[in-house]
Amino acid sequence: MSTLYLVDLFGAYPPDPPPYAKVIDVHSGPNTPMTGFVAIRVPDYIQVANPVDVTDLITKKHLGMLAYYAGYANILFDDLLNTTSVDLTAPDTQGTFGERNNITIPGTTTATVFQSTLTALVGAPPPQVYVTWETYSVQVADGATSRMESTYTEEPSSPANFLCEVSFDNGVHFYPTTDGALLNIPLIGQGTQFIIRLTNNTAIPGPARSLRIGSWALIY
Repeated sequence: MSTLYLVDLFGAYPPDPPPYAKVIDVHSGPNTPMTGFVAIRVPDYIQVANPVDVTDLITKKHLGMLAYYAGYANILFDDLLNTTSVDLTAPDTQGTFGERNNITIPGTTTATVFQSTLTALVGAPPPQVYVTWETYSVQVADGATSRMESTYTEEPSSPANFLCEVSFDNGVHFYPTTDGALLNIPLIGQGTQFIIRLTNNTAIPGPARSLRIGSWALIY
């Protein structure tokens, strides 16, 4: 079961200057109220010790993730706290692209896509990688006699929800992969110009659902 760290929604986040938003509470997943908070998920195979703020939490989370994938030296990640590394001009891009981990990709009968901007990898072109991403949904209750409440619900990061494809040559070749699985990159597509693309797949076979992307990471 994942651990959900609730971080103050109204505190400072990078690239704003510190002090950064504090961790307010910690819940065991898969559900948690999130009104007034940003919910940052830490997978159950990672131990995070006493994060002091949102940047410390994210750093420790991904150092733990890299350590889990033994034998790999590098990790590239984005917890999507802003849209600076989201390609809003990519084909079929649709959704709500907001700050504070608020990226929602709708489910429709046509492809709806989240795609990252190009990021250069360090070192030689990797022949093998692991890709992981986080999927969740938000239910909103707005009763006539109570305040509006939003609830985070962890969802499977599976092809039934999101089809994940990655490119290492600036989008010339894309290769499908599944969450946490080893991907062998064909020689023709090896490179250091990385893009990740996630397509909401819930309309096939349906019913279509709007889903959020919590983060993604590349271990290489």
